[in-house]
Amino acid sequence: MSGDLALIQDWRRRLAGTPDDAAIWADAARFAMSVRQANLANRYARRALALRSADLVAHLTLVMALTESAGKAGELERLLRRAATIADPPSSVSSWLADRAAARGDFGEASRRYAQALAAFPLEGEIWLRSGAVRRAAGTLHASRRDVRRSVAIAPGDPEGLNELAKTYHAIGALPDAITCFIRALSVAPASARIRSRYLVCLAYASVGEGDRFAAYREWGRRHGGRGEHVRTAPMRADGKLRIGYLSADLRNHSVARNLIPIVENHDREAVDVTAYSASSIEDSVSRHLQSMIHRWRRVDQLSDKSVAELVAADGIDVLVIIAGHMEGNRIGVARHRAAAVQVAAFDVGTSGLGEVDYWLTDELLHPLAAPAGSEQASESLWRVPCCCVHLRPQEAGEPGPCPSERMGGITFGSFSNPAKITPETIALWAETLRAVPGSRLLLRFFGRTNDRAVTERLTSEFARLGVASGRIEFAGEAADRRHHLDLYAEIDIALDTFPFNGSTTVFEALWMGVPVVSQVGRRYISRMGYNHLARLNLTDLAVSEPAEFAAAAARLAVDGGRRAMLRGRLRAALSSSELCDGVSGARAFETAFREMRRRVGQPSARAKPL
Repeated sequence: MSGDLALIQDWRRRLAGTPDDAAIWADAARFAMSVRQANLANRYARRALALRSADLVAHLTLVMALTESAGKAGELERLLRRAATIADPPSSVSSWLADRAAARGDFGEASRRYAQALAAFPLEGEIWLRSGAVRRAAGTLHASRRDVRRSVAIAPGDPEGLNELAKTYHAIGALPDAITCFIRALSVAPASARIRSRYLVCLAYASVGEGDRFAAYREWGRRHGGRGEHVRTAPMRADGKLRIGYLSADLRNHSVARNLIPIVENHDREAVDVTAYSASSIEDSVSRHLQSMIHRWRRVDQLSDKSVAELVAADGIDVLVIIAGHMEGNRIGVARHRAAAVQVAAFDVGTSGLGEVDYWLTDELLHPLAAPAGSEQASESLWRVPCCCVHLRPQEAGEPGPCPSERMGGITFGSFSNPAKITPETIALWAETLRAVPGSRLLLRFFGRTNDRAVTERLTSEFARLGVASGRIEFAGEAADRRHHLDLYAEIDIALDTFPFNGSTTVFEALWMGVPVVSQVGRRYISRMGYNHLARLNLTDLAVSEPAEFAAAAARLAVDGGRRAMLRGRLRAALSSSELCDGVSGARAFETAFREMRRRVGQPSARAKPL
């Protein structure tokens, strides 16, 4: 340390002797950064830029100094853009700009910036990896797979590269390849809770035996649960007001947020106090709408799990609701620190596997009380409310149009589901349906992904293997906005659900636009979503329990034009008056459940941990 101080004094003497030499000031700034004197580097770099505004070294040194300062995002952006205009910038300028664009959700610019960096430095595996991740987020999956494969070729033992390749395969819907890559990544990095979480999510999409699936979740809990330093939880407020916290990375333009808004906007503000913990850097009109309805909004995307837990404890949260905890960007690890008296899992693809999570919020249609042998297992106690899936009425939606078969002369089946849900089991159901209804076609769309080469090649080849010609499959492109997306349902006579991961938002949207849905019912939470919607509309004949019944149910509806026309005109009203759109009842049910959970803390009747 004393040696550093002596060198700093030496630089100060040199600068005093050459006060107008920009290069010396830039070199001094770079030295100051090397000895971790960020404030000094900041001052020296600014002096260099005042003398010579096009000094690249000074720009980049100031960028590095500012990255250690809070509240400098705007200035960082300006500096990086300026540095990128200077002749022959290094790849770090473009990659920094790309990283920042990706953080704010501008995936187009991020992809362009990564391409600039890779043109100069094609052997930088880390940049190939980040480029692939951004392309996956943008839905350009063929390009994502190409970029990540190059990263893995450069560093074949890097668990992050294998993890990203697995996520790309998963997005394409190539589940066997995804599972293989996740297993390879975990063989290299068995202690990675994040990679193991993504592996668990992938298993949820696949038809894995319940025993094997639950064993994988138990393994996550064994490796990563029960070791957190518990923070002190607050006592209940004297006024009896219940403090609820919602933790999620999806409090933005996302289906999870649209399920949460009807609950949050109808919470009784006199009885409950609500805090949102947003684990995303993206803010949009939906997140701003949520912010306007709650007491406190906390950005936690840059905080560690323990720091988030400490914030939850400081806010005095009684019930922490951890939403889709294992999904990408979400923070199941916060639960390890037991910051709230009660911790609840909600809107997830399966159990948390974590003993510190007390309850799984569900309902009797999703988890029947009289569950048959082989049904879903959970590490939490199940807490059933009357209806745990409440949807926001789409204000953007136009009126349902007439059945397209009237003008097309044939039945159009369709699905706007994520390609990751279009599993071999789903394709087998849909192929049999197309064979059962001669002259029918299938319209597929999911944002821009169903037009991506990797997705279309996979699906057309799998359908062809089952005897369905590519001419009967149509891939729709990106919708301009949500209104256009919903309008596209006018092109579908009958929607086909996915299996084993049913749709929730997609089923709701189809029904809202007057399109009946045929769904297969399974024994897991996510395999009963279609049934959960149809049963509340008295359409249980469209929710079948055996694969052999799926095509028959769709074929019966295909020839019953009168019923399809009747449903086209009545489904929206029926849906609107059902529990699926009753935010007031949903909010009261959530509050009642959370208050009773909190009351039970410390009582002998409180639930015992299965794990």
